Amino acid sequence: MTQLLQELWQAHGAPAAEVEVHFIDEPAMCALHEQFLQDPSPTDIITFDLGMMPGQRRLASLCICPAVAQRHARRFKTTLSRELDRLIIHGVLHLLGHEDHEPALRRRMRIRENKILAQLVHRPKPGKLST
Repeated sequence: MTQLLQELWQAHGAPAAEVEVHFIDEPAMCALHEQFLQDPSPTDIITFDLGMMPGQRRLASLCICPAVAQRHARRFKTTLSRELDRLIIHGVLHLLGHEDHEPALRRRMRIRENKILAQLVHRPKPGKLST
């Protein structure tokens, strides 16, 4: 996952960042979802952009719920690993300014996620992602 984060960041030419990935259980995710997005239902990922640190380094946190990701993986007939990759991609896209609050924006983000996931499968070696 660390390599995926680095490659996504570099492919976008974004300034340096420190992105922490936290795996949390479903009750904790529901609490975060309610506290920050006023929705008590479980979700797969919440992205927190914590701003710029000294030295122009962005700090961010991706909170992922593996239990929800596993349900999505089964529903979409994919592996948990692949679904976790999608969530990392989704979180990084949010950090890069992409939004998904409306249906059209969600479709656009899903297209970007699928493009990047396809590159993960077909690339000859690490370090060659584009967006």
